[in-house]
This record gives sequence, structure tokens and C-alpha cells, in this order.
Amino acid sequence: VSTDRMNVRVLGTSFNMRNYEHEAPHVALVDGKVEVLSPDGTQPDATLQPGQEAWLDESGTLRVGEADTYAVTQWVKGFFYFHDEPLVDVLRELGRWYNYGVVFHNREAIHQHVHFSALRNEGIEVAVESLNRLRHVYIRIEGNDLAVY
Repeated sequence: VSTDRMNVRVLGTSFNMRNYEHEAPHVALVDGKVEVLSPDGTQPDATLQPGQEAWLDESGTLRVGEADTYAVTQWVKGFFYFHDEPLVDVLRELGRWYNYGVVFHNREAIHQHVHFSALRNEGIEVAVESLNRLRHVYIRIEGNDLAVY
């Protein structure tokens, strides 16, 4: 798998890779082995073992740590799954899936952490209703945006 910021060489495996604009590229290994290389590299910068993840930090340095493989594989089973994640990341992911923007009228809620899961094949209304039941914030659908109050 090649991107403009990271290459991953697959060595018989099961893994999850994320590479969205304005987010650090990220690869998490479930089974097997992968090598992570810079875009112009021929030698691996890291070789991941099952249960590890690699990402580029803000300075562009490759970091390796433990992965929550349960969380990163739930999308394959048709779920959104977030464990102790900032609300802004949860809503950004929902917005990508359902093609909605996110507007925070309550700026204090941006970094609030939540535990949340929902079925991907249900509508955005169901996900918003479930998030509102957490009682951390109030979210409304306003046009093409998820508005947080």
C-alpha cells in the first residue's frame, strides 16, 4: 500500500490502514507482519508484529506502539467503534461516512472523550440519537452539518 506519506509492505497479513488528509497516516496490524517504509525508502523503517500500530507524529517521525485491534477491525463487521476517543474524532468519522460537516457551537465539547458504537448501515439520525443519550452534549442535524451544542 503506497501513499504520499507512508508505504506499507504486506507480508501475508491482516491489517488496517488509515490515510486521511489532515490526519496522521496510521497502520495497525492484526495478524501476520507488515513493514512500514517512508515513500522513498527501500529499507523498512519499522516491522510490525500483531497487536502493534505505527503512525507519523506531528513532526513526521514514525512512532510504534500497542494497537487496539478490536477497535480497528469493527468497521469490517459493520460497526463504528470508539473507545475513549475525543468527540471531534467520532463526529469527523460519522461525517465522512454520511457526508456531513461538523460544527461545534459548544467549543468545550471538542476534546471530550466518549465510548460509542453504532451500526454503519443505520441512518445518521440513529447515531445522533445514540450520542445524545450519552448526555455529554446535544447534537442536531442542521442541513448538511452535525451541530454540537
